[in-house]
Order: sequence, then C-alpha cells, then structure tokens
Amino acid sequence: MTQWLSNASRGVGYYRRGFSLIARPGLRRFVAIPLLINTAVFIALIDSLRRQMSRVIDLVSGNSWVQWLAGFEALAWLVTLIQWLFWLLFGLGVVIAVFYAFALIANFIAAPFNGLLAEQVERSLRGREPETLTSSWRSVLRSIPVTLFSEVRKLLYLAVWMVPLLILTFIPGLNLLSSVAWLWFGAWLVALEYIDYPMGNHGHTFPSVRKTLRSHRATAMGFGGAAAVVQSIPLLNLLAMPASVAGATALWVDQIDSPSAHPAPLEDSP
Repeated sequence: MTQWLSNASRGVGYYRRGFSLIARPGLRRFVAIPLLINTAVFIALIDSLRRQMSRVIDLVSGNSWVQWLAGFEALAWLVTLIQWLFWLLFGLGVVIAVFYAFALIANFIAAPFNGLLAEQVERSLRGREPETLTSSWRSVLRSIPVTLFSEVRKLLYLAVWMVPLLILTFIPGLNLLSSVAWLWFGAWLVALEYIDYPMGNHGHTFPSVRKTLRSHRATAMGFGGAAAVVQSIPLLNLLAMPASVAGATALWVDQIDSPSAHPAPLEDSP
C-alpha cells in the first residue's frame, strides 16, 4: 500500500511538471491553439447554459402561482429566493458541464493539436529542439484521421463503462459506493485520455495504451486524479488540457518508454 501511494504521488508530480513544461519558451507556441480552443468551447458552453437558465427563470417567473405569490408584499422575498435557487442550480450546472462536456468537446476538437504538443514536448525532453510551426502543421494534417478515430474509441470506452456505473448509482445500498466508483473511473479515464497522445505518436492504439497503463496503474491514478480536479475548476481548466498533455508526455518518456534508463518501482497489481 505504501508503494502504491508513493507511485500515485509520483503521478501527481508529473501533472505539476506539465505546467512548468508548457511555460518553456520553445513550447509556448504549441500551447496557443489548444488554449484558444479551450477558451472558445468554455465561453460557448457557459453562454449556452446562461441563455437556457434565463429562459427557465422567465418561464417560472411568468407562472400564475409565482405571480400570485409576488402579489403579496410579505411573500415577495419567496419569489426572489426561487430565482436565486435557479441561479444556484445554474452554478452547479456550470461545474458539471465544465468537468464532463467541456473536457469531452475540447479534447475532441483539439486532439490533433494535442498530439502535436505531445510530440514537441517529447522532443524537448529528449534534448532536441521543437520543430518549426510550418513543418508541424504538415504533421497535424496527416494525423487528423487517426487522432479523431482514437478519440471516438475513447468515447465508446466511456459509454461502455458508464452503463454499469449508472446502474450501480440507482441500486439501494450499493449506490453508496457509486461516488467512489465514479471518482476512480474518472481519474483512470483522464489518465488514458492524455497518455494516449504521446503513445499514439509512436503508433500505439488505444487498447495498447490501456494495457500498458495497467502496469503503471498507481502512477496513472495519481496523474489522472490531479488532472480531473484541475479540470473541474473554471478558468484554471483552460490550462489544464495542455498541462495534462505535457505531464503525460513526461510520464511516457520517464516511466514507460525508457524504464531501463529511469527505473520505476514495481506497482501493485490492479
């Protein structure tokens, strides 16, 4: 157990390292496009939620019962309370949308550019200069079909596992375990999502990524857990995606691709 926690802590360290990597002068330009995509998706989601919530509040405010309450000066505060409760629900909706919808949409759109970022981070970590943007654009265009196919496989993997997790959520007694199961699966899925970029650059398919990461499960869970937490924080989540790609690439270079050069302790069996 101690070894497992040590490896999980190492995974968190790789995520923190991702933030320092994307700040390197030679890599900043490769962060720009994923960052712009993140910002655009975030603004679009928040604006869509805001407009939908405004319609709901207008509908509720126009309800005959609510108008009847508003007619009593002593009960006017109740109408205001109802409106504030709806805006509270809007805030919760933002957090949920940021964690699930934002991550899924942004990663799908930015997938080719995340692969490019992983490639350039790996070059930097291995002591080679990042390529020019001109040559990098060619690699992005070549990788689009393969990268998007890999993203579809990830979504299918998510859909398959969501079925038993949803069933668990609605079973009395067992649903007490559902929160832990969702957190565990969320951390694992995030780790798979981002380690796929550097491994995909070397021809690994998504099933191969899953098989490889199982032998580094504790490190993956620490990394994925840290990334999932940051992804759920509005505004900070704009940098979460490129930092996750960079941190996952460092994990790939240090722990997975070159285990003999950088030996890692044996991990507990899953």
